Amino acid sequence: MKLIEAAPYIRFADVLKMTNQRGPSKTYDCRLIYALSGKATIAFADHSVELVRCSAVTFQSGTLYTILPSPELTAIVYDFDYTQGYSHITNIQYPCPADRFVPERAFTHVSFSDATAFDNALYLPNIRLIENSLMEIVDEMKQCKPLYQGKCSAIFKSILFDMARHAHLKGNNYKLIDTLIDYIRDNYKHRITNVECGKALNYNPCYLNRLMVENFGISLHQYVLRYRLSMATKLLLTTDLTIAEIAEQTGFQNASRFSNYFKEVTGERPLKYRQYNH
Repeated sequence: MKLIEAAPYIRFADVLKMTNQRGPSKTYDCRLIYALSGKATIAFADHSVELVRCSAVTFQSGTLYTILPSPELTAIVYDFDYTQGYSHITNIQYPCPADRFVPERAFTHVSFSDATAFDNALYLPNIRLIENSLMEIVDEMKQCKPLYQGKCSAIFKSILFDMARHAHLKGNNYKLIDTLIDYIRDNYKHRITNVECGKALNYNPCYLNRLMVENFGISLHQYVLRYRLSMATKLLLTTDLTIAEIAEQTGFQNASRFSNYFKEVTGERPLKYRQYNH
């Protein structure tokens, strides 16, 4: 199947602290582990990876793995399917010792024609761009708001596309894009242009813009706007700040620009969105 045909179903999403060895184990679900702090070695049957801050690993059901914290790891952990084929099974399918794993209970192994990186264990050494979205799903799963499963599925599908793109990043491009994203996240409250990004990183702004388009499918300017929007949405739902105050704190020129862009992306004005989601 193609990645665009995926309709993820998430059974478990939470932040876990690991201090002891886990495994050798196998999971009936697919699993994603994103490191928030600490360090661990994830050992698979034929290789191992080092999980540190902002790195992630994902693998399909039936994969043999062992987690070795060094000395501890705090991580966002997901158990999920790539399709809705088993959405009628809502109970958490905990990993089990490898010698007690029942292959017939494992959910379908999915192969993607356009994202083959997901066919085996995929390690992404630095992918902090998905962290906010991962935490948004954790919050949604805890609050169980109306239609939360559908919303979580939509957000996670977007995360999968980010991961698939990131899997293609190589060498200096990967490091440069990560540095660029750090710069945006540190300065989004202020005026940011392509030229200013180029000066800060000592790169041609046209080159930086091309890297963003090639790897994320959006321009550098669009990425800045979307990051501002994500921060503004968080303030909209967690504070009583006015629309003008939120616009000012997230780098939008004024309340009108913020409101118009918010409606363009979400289909609703900020105040209506706040009223519906509070």
